[in-house]
Amino acid sequence: MTLKTYAATIVEEPKMSVKQLCEYAEANAHGRLSILKACKVKNAAVIAIARRYNDAEDFIATFLEHSSGLYSILKDYANDLRRAGLKKTGKDKENLLACAEALDAFYKMKDQLPAKFEHIALTNLTAKRSHKFKFKKVTVSIRPELMLNPEFEYSNCGFVKLYFGKTSPLTKTMAENMALLGKYYFNEFHKMDFKRENCIVIDVFANKIYCAPKAEKRALKMLEACCEEISDRWEKISI
Repeated sequence: MTLKTYAATIVEEPKMSVKQLCEYAEANAHGRLSILKACKVKNAAVIAIARRYNDAEDFIATFLEHSSGLYSILKDYANDLRRAGLKKTGKDKENLLACAEALDAFYKMKDQLPAKFEHIALTNLTAKRSHKFKFKKVTVSIRPELMLNPEFEYSNCGFVKLYFGKTSPLTKTMAENMALLGKYYFNEFHKMDFKRENCIVIDVFANKIYCAPKAEKRALKMLEACCEEISDRWEKISI
């Protein structure tokens, strides 16, 4: 029997996702070290697991852009994914069934979402999401799935970031800080001054919607301090 191996890539400069940074801010010393190692040594197997919800992510973004209100579509597509999964094996089958579960979870939010996006148009960004920024020497990837636009206007007024963590729901602070970093990014690098309530993170499996916190300055200072620590420790992380 041949064992399947995965190559690991060493990341030379401090780089992490917005979720990892916000998780780092809440972690204890051991947890912070684990997060740093996971960010510095990129394992292809771990990356593959992280991408298992890509189809659900794309469909939800497309649904919110074009079909808001027809929530039965989500259930229909989830059933289609399950049927497709019956013809697959291994990881392909697991990914299809995981995406079906994600759509079922998002369907449960059908009573929360309409009020949140009333008089708002949404633009799907899943095909072109290269949103990264330098935050105190750390490159942070934000990757929002959707932009918010007032109806009948062409200006952006906010964004939506989807999170899929079936066994690891976001804490309130983590989710709000993710939204805050997105708000900071669009303001600092694109001169878009969004209202905090339009900077949205949706924890799909937890069925919760979060926005950026009111105490922005204090939260940003804490995240900046984390980035200073990450930058200082990066080279010292043993591989």
